[in-house]
Amino acid sequence: MRGSDDSIQCDGNRVNEDVVLLTLADIEQRLAEKFLPLEGEMDELLLKQRREPVGDICALEQILNVRLSGDFLAFLSRYDLDHFSLGNIAFGTGEDYLAQVIALNQSEAFNRWWPGVSRPEGIIVIALSDPYTLLLNTLNQRVYAITSEPTAADDDPVADSFALFIRGVGSLFLQAAHPQEVASAVGAVNLAFWQEIA
Repeated sequence: MRGSDDSIQCDGNRVNEDVVLLTLADIEQRLAEKFLPLEGEMDELLLKQRREPVGDICALEQILNVRLSGDFLAFLSRYDLDHFSLGNIAFGTGEDYLAQVIALNQSEAFNRWWPGVSRPEGIIVIALSDPYTLLLNTLNQRVYAITSEPTAADDDPVADSFALFIRGVGSLFLQAAHPQEVASAVGAVNLAFWQEIA
């Protein structure tokens, strides 16, 4: 299950060949095997293929002054995130995911996650977890994790790309890899994140 012809690899990132991460197809299948038998009780833990076109990405880009591309855009186009959690990482909470991303990243939001007046250029919240807020740098495609208490680790990526992040979280949640292996495979500098969500 190394590399993957069906994994989203828009930016050419490759997983360390010494470590096995689940592919997106593996994660989708294993989540279905685990949670479909529960007959709707845990549907938010299923990685579902999108049945309708993704919402107005152009509106999100204009409102937040970002440009979505690469793995994240490909994932949004392929999967329905409106009501999806992977382990304890919550993407959508039952409403329109794109509207939720806009709300989480606007200056007037009650839960504004950045210090100062302006949101850092190109950086947006894409998911929430206790105690982490997950950020995507749309300029370099790296994923970061911050908490309400700023630390030096906030500046260190937890993954080199969104696809590697998803594959890492899925591999941990489905107990297919150890945190240290995952951190190495996804190019993490912030190793504590992977230890804590395991």
